[in-house]
Amino acid sequence: MAGKVQLRAGPLVVDLVDGDLRRLRLNGREVLSRIYMALRDPGWNTIPGEIANLSVRQDRAGFAVTYDSM
Repeated sequence: MAGKVQLRAGPLVVDLVDGDLRRLRLNGREVLSRIYMALRDPGWNTIPGEIANLSVRQDRAGFAVTYDSM
């Protein structure tokens, strides 16, 4: 996945960037900067993941993002 996708659910707006949800805004005010999934090795080092099977669905009621990371 390359680039940024803006997702909306009512007054909530968030940017999907490389599998991370970034800049979660509610009524225009940022309330959370990032939600992400980290892969860790046995020593708790972060392992760069590769996104596969990305699915982004959006409608008037909200959105859903799913993917596999390996």
